[in-house]
Formats: sequence, C-alpha cells, structure tokens
Amino acid sequence: MKRILIVEDSIVMQALLARCLEPLGATITIADNGENGYKLLSDEPFDLAIVDHGLPGEMSGGALVILMHDKGCRVPFVMVTGFAGYEIPMVARGIAETIIKKPFDYQALRALAKEILERP
Repeated sequence: MKRILIVEDSIVMQALLARCLEPLGATITIADNGENGYKLLSDEPFDLAIVDHGLPGEMSGGALVILMHDKGCRVPFVMVTGFAGYEIPMVARGIAETIIKKPFDYQALRALAKEILERP
C-alpha cells in the first residue's frame, strides 16, 4: 500500500488534506511540525510528502524539504504555501516536485498525488 505523509500544523488543514487524499487508498500519516516530519521521513518509507512551508518550531517546511533532499531522501515533495518567491529555485533544483499556492483546488491536488503515486 502506498504511503503519504502530510506535514501541516493546522488541525483543520490536516483534516482537509487527509479527506482530499483518502480516495486514493493510501495510508496517510500526519506530522504537526518539521521536527516530527523529519523523524518520520528518517524512520519510515513514504511515497509522497505534502509539506506546508509555514510550519512552527525550529524547522520550517522549506528547511525540512531541503534537509531531506540533501540527505538523499528521494520522496517526492509537494510544498503547500501562501508565500511566493522561493518556489522556482526549489523546483528547478529538484528539491520539490511542485509548489501549490493557497488557496488551492483539492481535486487538482488529488490528481497530482494520484499521478505521483502511480509512477513506477
């Protein structure tokens, strides 16, 4: 079974993202900050990680994705953000699969996740 990690601090967004992705039939795991996301990504295999840029604590979502990429983690990362400006370099460097700006279309996110999960 495919596994998706959602790294999001907002309980409401956690629930919305999980509900959006449930029809894909993947196991969904939620981390509420960058540190917990880092632990999960370091210890468990995931097929996709959806990460909010603006996470509280010591590690932002952007920092988490860059750190995992630099450690050789090849999980496809989809960044979710309300901010602009850094997304082109992150995608160009191959660090993030894509950046989705809030507010976003949940059906489009589900379609993107489905496409990523169906890759060989």
